[in-house]
Amino acid sequence: MTNTDQPLQIPLEFDCPDCDGEGHVYEEVAGGCFSVAFGNWLPDERKVCCERCDGRGRVDLNDLTEEELEERGIEMDEAS
Repeated sequence: MTNTDQPLQIPLEFDCPDCDGEGHVYEEVAGGCFSVAFGNWLPDERKVCCERCDGRGRVDLNDLTEEELEERGIEMDEAS
């Protein structure tokens, strides 16, 4: 049997769409610095653990929305 004879298998985990597989996101917090060029206060950013994947950077197939599945080219039939 060759590789072309085997059925296509969908992986069960994907990179988290919220953090792009990094496991963290940047959150804007108050108390940044004053920008003379812009004439206002710029927010500060801090790195926080991604809530969707709990810092793993991966999510299960069942945790993705229909739109996120379509972006990856996966069609889920109603029977599954």
